[in-house]
Amino acid sequence: MHVQVKLDSGSLARERKCANCGTSYTIEGYIDTSRRYFDSPYRFDSGCLTWCLNCWLGGGPQHDETDGSLLREIGPQLDVSTHLILMPLTRVLVEYPIGFGDGTYIYPAGIAKIGALNVRSFVLGSSGLAEFQSAASGVDLTTLNNHVLIGFACGSFDWESLKSGDHKDHMELLRYFSEVADRKCLDIVRYHQCRLDLPDTLPGRPGQTENNMMAGALIFNAGLCEGRIIGGDAFFTMVTKGLGLDISPVSIDNMPANGTVGHTARHALSLYSRLLEIDNQSVKFAQAIALLEFLASPFEYQQFKKSKKVIARYVANDRSEYDRLLVRFQELTGNVDSSGQQAGYRTRIVHMGDRIERLIPSMLDRQKLFKELDRYIHKVLDHLIEYSHWGWEDYEKVREQLKPFEQ
Repeated sequence: MHVQVKLDSGSLARERKCANCGTSYTIEGYIDTSRRYFDSPYRFDSGCLTWCLNCWLGGGPQHDETDGSLLREIGPQLDVSTHLILMPLTRVLVEYPIGFGDGTYIYPAGIAKIGALNVRSFVLGSSGLAEFQSAASGVDLTTLNNHVLIGFACGSFDWESLKSGDHKDHMELLRYFSEVADRKCLDIVRYHQCRLDLPDTLPGRPGQTENNMMAGALIFNAGLCEGRIIGGDAFFTMVTKGLGLDISPVSIDNMPANGTVGHTARHALSLYSRLLEIDNQSVKFAQAIALLEFLASPFEYQQFKKSKKVIARYVANDRSEYDRLLVRFQELTGNVDSSGQQAGYRTRIVHMGDRIERLIPSMLDRQKLFKELDRYIHKVLDHLIEYSHWGWEDYEKVREQLKPFEQ
């Protein structure tokens, strides 16, 4: 039997405190006395960095509440290559910790117990230039404590490159972590709780702080029991309109599962998030049509004259509404008027440099247009989420059953 715990001898011998019960232990001690539990079906190799064996096997105290104990709540997701990430959130109100599955949580300000993460402090003269630049950003433990925080487990980056990388590398990491935070929960929050016609409720980008557009993250390595903070001007823009979002929980039934359809839905959710953040209404309109095209044909490009029939299947309740939708989609994209002139909104905007504000002068009518587009997007994406545990070939058979109006 071979135990797969890829740590150096110092980390194996390091005294750890169980995040669930507080008992002290070493991984080395368990390898000597309880080697068999590191293999299937127990897989203690996946939990030994933060939990003692007794708690991992279910013999420790049971905790029903989420109270900001990061290594208890997120720790079981960590291993030698998967680290805990904490990022500040702005423009949000959170009254209590909210979980999104897979060890992802949003914590109200001051709730997450970041003191347990052994964050390495910047020391002038002994730290590198990249650490000096992060410290100069002003993002520190106090900053994190004063913000709503999103916490999650994240792999696909190398700890040693984090320590040896320069400031530009750290900014790339911040943007990457922000994208991961979006995929894990904020894309689905925006989808269910924001609207195309109302940008006032948009939350800030994960990582951004109130400190002059600076961003930051705390990265905790459970193998080394060490945390580090990186910070800087990672983002080019920030949302300023309105007051932001009062975040509420999202039911697990309203979150995409991990089938091929689910992965397609997650990408569509990411596109929807970026769509919400566009402040140019002409570009927003064109991108909304592009998202509908993706939803109609995720794996290959097809002209909208084909895509509109697919979208209409999801929306229409009878043949009359189906036919009306096809006419409406033609008006929105590539319509030609009685004089032979291009009149479709997308053609006028994308190919002729027109503006949606000129085509639809009334602000109220433009709001109605974006509500309309939002409804079409949600009809299709809600259906994808409902079947998100399916493979795409099986889902296509369900999609085929949605077109009785085409007969």
